[in-house]
Amino acid sequence: MLRFGNIATRIEIMMVKRSIGGPFRVGRWSVDPNTGTLSGEGSTRRLQPRTMAVLQRLSDSAGELVSKRQLLDEVWEGAFVGEDVLSRCIADIRRAMNDDARQPTVIETVPRRGYRLIAPVEIQAPPLQTIAVLPLVNMTGDPSEDYLCDGLAELLTAELVQITTLRVISRTSASRFRDSSLGMTEIARQLGADALVEGSIGRSVDGFRVTVQLIEGATDSHMWARSWERALEDLLALQSEITRSIAIELNAVIAPKEERRLQRSRQVNPEAFRAYLRGRNLWSLRDPQSIRQARSLFEDAIEADPKFPPAWVGKADSHILLALYGEEEPEKVADAVSLILSSAVPLDPESIEVNTSLAGMRLYFQWDFQTAEIELERALAISSNYPITHLAHADLLTVTGRPRDAVAAMRKAVRLDPLDPGMQMNLAERLFSVGRHQDAIDAYLEIISRYPGFSPGRVRLALCYATLGESDQALAILGELPNRPLSAHSLANRVITLAMVERQSEAELLLADLEAMTNDRYVPAYQIARARASLGSVNGALEALERAVKARDCFVIFSAVDPILAPLGDRPEFQDILQQIGLSLEG
Repeated sequence: MLRFGNIATRIEIMMVKRSIGGPFRVGRWSVDPNTGTLSGEGSTRRLQPRTMAVLQRLSDSAGELVSKRQLLDEVWEGAFVGEDVLSRCIADIRRAMNDDARQPTVIETVPRRGYRLIAPVEIQAPPLQTIAVLPLVNMTGDPSEDYLCDGLAELLTAELVQITTLRVISRTSASRFRDSSLGMTEIARQLGADALVEGSIGRSVDGFRVTVQLIEGATDSHMWARSWERALEDLLALQSEITRSIAIELNAVIAPKEERRLQRSRQVNPEAFRAYLRGRNLWSLRDPQSIRQARSLFEDAIEADPKFPPAWVGKADSHILLALYGEEEPEKVADAVSLILSSAVPLDPESIEVNTSLAGMRLYFQWDFQTAEIELERALAISSNYPITHLAHADLLTVTGRPRDAVAAMRKAVRLDPLDPGMQMNLAERLFSVGRHQDAIDAYLEIISRYPGFSPGRVRLALCYATLGESDQALAILGELPNRPLSAHSLANRVITLAMVERQSEAELLLADLEAMTNDRYVPAYQIARARASLGSVNGALEALERAVKARDCFVIFSAVDPILAPLGDRPEFQDILQQIGLSLEG
């Protein structure tokens, strides 16, 4: 019994160290997780390890709601524990800190949802380490093996994402430094990273030689380096070994469930692995043609190895992204994604990517907002390092009438993916929606300065100016658009902008172009509804919205909060449409 008790205590201590690892302050109280003590108001009090872990988890998210399910999943590691146990821990913390549940100064109860730490928190421990994996260098002598370098860098990033005591920069941002002439210190500064991973892949007698180095961002000094020789089918398992080595070098605590994940035996069919890596390389380009090609390669990987979870996730993500781009009919995509995830979830139920895709299906295709929130909370409990999870969370918060929380969620996404113009654009859009107009405009200006060819950013900036009545600036931005076709979403926003600056005839011509596109391809009816509403055609907008609902248009979930559709608000048909979606004008 004593041996078992010691083991349990050690596990609990490891769990405590997952969050704030050293001493910190909560209001007037000094907290030391290592000794399990609170000091303040002339006394020292001791908390049980689980109770301390609850306090640490709430302190990690000070000022934010932490759901009961998150606390139970993270502190008790998935063990079957009732909410009454959590309630006792909260009561113990309140008692130790002289807090009154009826007039709280430390922990606020959010009825039926969870808890929020409202006292100020001062962290005295070192800040969370931020790491980025740079593109690996192809040393094989064969340019056709570039996909292998990119794919392995993405897989290593995906493994590091699961370590919750690290903050991991997205591959989308890190990949922008391929073949960069910038020094490591400058790259680290632009990415906001404390440490960088760089490396190379070359040929060996029996397969490949992988070399990886860990570099301190502030000084460009080498912290650690190592090489491995592996056959192609063993490279997947190698990522776990590299991840563990990096985490140890950075003094990051690996929680028990994270260690179990790293220890899994994962050998993959070589042909499936090649197809998957080629697919991910194409998928990262994010244009519709590349995503379709990637999806085909993911299907090849699944055929070669049906038990390879990343291939299933890649296929699901391809479907979802094409639907969000307005390139494929959502109703058909929804059925395909549901079938794919029914195969992916059993293979890797603790994957942040799998759980985020599942939440995306609930949100964008099934319009099941309550279940989507539960799925997103579960995904964030697995890891807060995946920017797509925060983006989906921001969308859910926007749709359900919590715009300020949506801004906070998008800030987290941008912090993890600071150089992705799409992420920055989404943050700017949220800032504008809560009245922070100049902050939004500044964000859009930074986007188009850094990415001059990024048309969606220009169109949305023009719409911002038009909304604020600054017609000259709006028209100037539209005049700078690159001479190439726009997406249905951007074309609709251009119609809306012209309508706002009283260029009615030009707006009507563009609307005709948008509607003519439906003769050749799928066009989201929601965008046609927005364009018609901006031109005063309320009946036409309602007709298009009804078509959007029937087609399960992904973006129709924003109908209740889209200011362009505000003129429809008094119409009973609009209320009926919102009811079909599961929304109301009150959010």
